[in-house]
Amino acid sequence: MIEPEVLVTAVVYGSVIGAVTILGAGFRRIAWRHAALFGLGNGIVYAALWAASNHADPGTLVLVGALGGALAIRGFDRGERERRRISDEITAIRSAPPV
Repeated sequence: MIEPEVLVTAVVYGSVIGAVTILGAGFRRIAWRHAALFGLGNGIVYAALWAASNHADPGTLVLVGALGGALAIRGFDRGERERRRISDEITAIRSAPPV
């Protein structure tokens, strides 16, 4: 069982890491909806890591960390794909219309 102090501190720590990650992804020009998913996943991973270092239940934290990692990867990949698609549309060379 996770102690309440450890849980509250892990949630606060994960929220701070998640907010910083969202800002960093936003500066990288990833769409905010994907940056939010990336930040949420990163926050969950780091909260689980912090709680694991304070002797919480390791099995549960591995599962929670894996789910957070999956969210982070999904958000980052989708954001990068959308950013690349928009960049390709902007820099695409269009052929001249027939005369």
